[in-house]
Amino acid sequence: MRTKPLIYLTELTHATTVYSNEYMPLATGYIACYAEMHLPGTFDIQLFKLPEVFFDALEREAPDILGISHFCWNENLNYLIIDEYRKIRPDGIVVLGGAKIPIKSARQAKFLHDHAKIDIIIPHDGEFGFVDFLRRYKDCNGNRQNLLDSGKINGCFYRENGCGPVATGMEISRPKDLNEIPSPYLTGKLDPFFEDEQFTPLLQITRGCPFTCAYCCGGNKYNNCVRRFSVERVKDELYYIVELRKYSGNKRFVLCDSNFGMYAEDEEIADVICEYQGKYGIPNTFSAPCGKNNKDRVFRILSKIKNPEVIMSLQSTDPKILRNINRKPVSLEEHKEIIERFHAIDIPVQTEIITGLPGETVETHLQTLRHCMELGINEIHPFTLMFLEGSDLIDDESQQQFNWIKRYRLVPRNFGHYRGRTVVEIETVGVGSNTLSFEEWMYLRTLHGALRLIFNNAFFMEYTSYLKLAGINLFDFSLSFFKALTQDDGLIGQSFRTFAREAHEELWENMEELQLFYENPENYQLLLTGERGENLLAKYKVITAFEQFDDLNKFYRQQMLDQFSDIKTKSGIVEEIDDLYNHIHAKASHIITQENMHGTPILISLRYDIFSWKKDNCCKPLASYRLPQPMAARYAIRNENRIIIEEIFNLHSNQNSARWKALSTRYYAPAFFRMGSLVN
Repeated sequence: MRTKPLIYLTELTHATTVYSNEYMPLATGYIACYAEMHLPGTFDIQLFKLPEVFFDALEREAPDILGISHFCWNENLNYLIIDEYRKIRPDGIVVLGGAKIPIKSARQAKFLHDHAKIDIIIPHDGEFGFVDFLRRYKDCNGNRQNLLDSGKINGCFYRENGCGPVATGMEISRPKDLNEIPSPYLTGKLDPFFEDEQFTPLLQITRGCPFTCAYCCGGNKYNNCVRRFSVERVKDELYYIVELRKYSGNKRFVLCDSNFGMYAEDEEIADVICEYQGKYGIPNTFSAPCGKNNKDRVFRILSKIKNPEVIMSLQSTDPKILRNINRKPVSLEEHKEIIERFHAIDIPVQTEIITGLPGETVETHLQTLRHCMELGINEIHPFTLMFLEGSDLIDDESQQQFNWIKRYRLVPRNFGHYRGRTVVEIETVGVGSNTLSFEEWMYLRTLHGALRLIFNNAFFMEYTSYLKLAGINLFDFSLSFFKALTQDDGLIGQSFRTFAREAHEELWENMEELQLFYENPENYQLLLTGERGENLLAKYKVITAFEQFDDLNKFYRQQMLDQFSDIKTKSGIVEEIDDLYNHIHAKASHIITQENMHGTPILISLRYDIFSWKKDNCCKPLASYRLPQPMAARYAIRNENRIIIEEIFNLHSNQNSARWKALSTRYYAPAFFRMGSLVN
């Protein structure tokens, strides 16, 4: 017989075609460890990440308390598990926390009214309010009604008596020393999740963000309080993770900081990461949002880490739009200088922009794209504006000011069929405003599809470097490339038009109609095959870059030649472009293959020393690097990166969705490239 109350803490992810959120449940791990420290031996706390594992446990034994981490990627799944739980334990207590929780009082009251099966809501950091709730639960001997009648609970809000007015407890500030929260890694709380190699460790060094971006759920006053775990603790966690994963098929871990590299302590941590990369090849790729300030430190850190994803998020370069979203104006000169420093050591740079921000017009968005290209950005990630809980843009005042045009779409890959019910996660997106029509928004969305081909994570950076050196404006080239895609009858043109059609079809005016559409088994099958429900820009980026690369390279080559149509017969331009074409083919064609995994080399003949040209940062005409006679060049993947391809085959090769997500979001694509050199 159980002697202490049972708590299930869920941080669920859909796992139908792929683990949509593949990270270990760090948030609920923190909550469990903090509760066990303050109330030792009082509760039996169990963590869950996969829906079927949770449902099986629920059927065996329903908990006294069901605690749920509530996010946009598991919202409707959470409502399902609450329904199932209430069938078994109508007297149990449901506690909700997470980024999908409203933080403003008016929205909190509506949320509780709309979701009467939820008892307690904990906004912001969940550790502290949850412990206060557990103390009240203990004082009330676990009686649900007594608990809801007993007065306010700090860090929580709920409806008095379960149906009365909202009772809001005092906000609990984030502690100055985050080490007060025990580590879920060092306590062993997350050990069971290491047994599943699909799960990737998630590590937090800094909690909070000093910026107040209006579109971000983390831009609120509470989260502006920045606190850090100690360097020694983070080092211990890194050691722990590496020891458990150094011989694993998944050699990744990810930092969930908002601004890694912005703080001095990050350099010391980066040195430890470099040490483990050198010893064990872990992490095999490195991903963390770059700090928005202290770019010199960011450069020092990322220049020494292997396979880093360097992402400098601009969102927009228009001063008025940046003011509208509470961001400072962008210094293009500062960004250009740091980007050139990364290019000098052969590290590509990516950026993120958001389409349809407050005050956006076609002209301002195109200007942002032009600036990105002039800065030398190697890949542009255009995001659709999402109305996130906790952000300023979700408020009624924002709707009145900007007259948002809203649509609904499936959260990519977040769906499943559980206990006889189809569950799909739905997000609200902005597709226009009082300054941007829906038709203009769709034009920009399809243009982004073309940009994903042109600036695709360094696959074609030799082409774009050549164009810039020749004085050809990359923005104008992109528009002509875009037009050619719409008219091309080949495989690349067909893929692009399919993307454009799906970009329109994924948007719904009515949320209920979207839900009903996928409840139809025939339509649900489209999700299973990847024909629907994917991140479209990522899907077609991977399809064209990895599955249709040779056709794309040929198409790109023709667009290059067309730029020099008036003079190509009078110079060596055709020879130069052909050398670039052959070099890019040898570097990046068929890289996710058994042959590349085994290090099989490719040999070609070159007229120009492209390697020296790139080493000199493509600053001089390629003609200056003409060889006395054609020479052989040998291309092969770095030995240390072969294991990354093996990891992809082992973990992500069974489903289209798994492969598309892995290649577009989990790995540093240039790590798969073959490195070339001239053969004497």
